[in-house]
Amino acid sequence: MIVRFRQIALAAAGLFAALLPCSAADALRWDKARDRVDASVETWTVPQMLGRVAAATGWEIYLDPEIKTRVSTKFTNKKQGEALKRLLGEYNYALVPDTNGSSKFFVFRNTRAEATRAIEPIVSKDSTNRIGNELVVTLKPGEKIEDLAKRLGAKIVGRSDDQNTYRLRFDDETSADTARTKLEADSSVENVDNNYYVSRPESAQSLGTPGRPLGLNPTASPDGKYTVVGIIDSAVDAKGGNFADFILPGFETTATSAGGSPSHGTAMAEIVLRSLALSSDDKSTTVRLLPVNVFGENGETTTTYDIAKGIYTAVNGGAMYVNLSLGGDGDSSYLYRTIKSAYDQGVQFFAAAGNTPTTTPTYPAGYDIVTSVTAGNRDGSIASYANRAPSVDVVAPGNAVVTYGNLQWRFEGTSTSTAIVSGQAAATADKAKKSGTKK
Repeated sequence: MIVRFRQIALAAAGLFAALLPCSAADALRWDKARDRVDASVETWTVPQMLGRVAAATGWEIYLDPEIKTRVSTKFTNKKQGEALKRLLGEYNYALVPDTNGSSKFFVFRNTRAEATRAIEPIVSKDSTNRIGNELVVTLKPGEKIEDLAKRLGAKIVGRSDDQNTYRLRFDDETSADTARTKLEADSSVENVDNNYYVSRPESAQSLGTPGRPLGLNPTASPDGKYTVVGIIDSAVDAKGGNFADFILPGFETTATSAGGSPSHGTAMAEIVLRSLALSSDDKSTTVRLLPVNVFGENGETTTTYDIAKGIYTAVNGGAMYVNLSLGGDGDSSYLYRTIKSAYDQGVQFFAAAGNTPTTTPTYPAGYDIVTSVTAGNRDGSIASYANRAPSVDVVAPGNAVVTYGNLQWRFEGTSTSTAIVSGQAAATADKAKKSGTKK
């Protein structure tokens, strides 16, 4: 079941909840989708730290009022359980899951009954996913980046010449901040933007059962023009997924399988096609996929710069529908402007709302020109883990099974929901093309 709506008023945060430190030393990044936590804390008290945990996880947190000590810890890439041990030290805690609402988390000295103080979430307007020593610079037409970068002492680590937009890297954050001031006063500069990390979404779960056919056949388009869906994701192994015939001619795919499991991009591409198959009366389609790998070779993260550049590549390649089964908390003006330019030309965008049960929008799903998709249950209600920001437009199933390497693999999350909706949108266009009617 897919449910469309414009507003939901429930509780708060984002897909990759990342929290800006209240001092240069304090930072907490909680990536719930990958079950990984980074922390560098020296001055926060336990209540202050838990306020940020509440914002990151969506948990209802209750604390023993007598616990007011400061936290001092630093670690990276720890699973949730190990992270909590390091953050809370000598104190006891209990996490009580709730399938129908927010889980409850209790922190106490001796017994859970001592945890009576409700902790309010502390949500930052900024993102610690910001790459401090980088800037994304758009120049006015006819201007050149090389001399400007040299004067600023920056390396050009990314180019989108057709958009006059460049990714600059500096020695440190202070140098980047100084350069920003100079760039904002430079008459040759159109825009200066931050760059943000975006983590790769959820991974596959093997079911150990035999694979099943796609149930969809590629057919030629009557007018020679295909309905194209851009898959902005990790690399797609279309041969391993047995859907190579659906890839737009001229665009190759790359196998990035780890341990025989499908990459995230491979799974999303197949989910789009399986959604198409469900909506096709004759199990045929003129839809083709245009995959753009924005995560690099086996990359765990990408950036908003790379996503925007990937979108530009897909749209220039003919994509009129763009699937963005990814997202983060960084609001990038370059990403927005790239989407807006394509949207004004009729391109439709579908993006994952996020896998944290909060109301803070993620991006690009948070933009009003993007269809924001969250995951739901059979009755149309939002899944317990899914984002429910006011920007959400559609609720769709959050589970799907794909075939890879002749075995079935299960994916869960708003990434899956987004691919399902992208497939249905493309199916509607495909039916119109077949019947000779306008979309």
